Amino acid sequence: MIRSMVKSAKRLQRSLRPVGSVDALADTRVAGWACGKGPVEVEIWLGSRRVATCLPSIARPDVAQAFPAMKGAATSGFSLD
Repeated sequence: MIRSMVKSAKRLQRSLRPVGSVDALADTRVAGWACGKGPVEVEIWLGSRRVATCLPSIARPDVAQAFPAMKGAATSGFSLD
């Protein structure tokens, strides 16, 4: 029974993980998309230092179609300069 509970908990954890991708990386610009079962904050790291954060808010109908169960997928795009 414990083993079954652990497997269920691991499946739940995997299903709650955010998903995303970097679509463009040029000079100082980073753009892409990120969404999850709840609010998602994008963090940009340079080595061990966090240099920028943002909340995705750009329309991404392609992501909404690919991940219909993810909250905020329709506005999951981000762009940082």
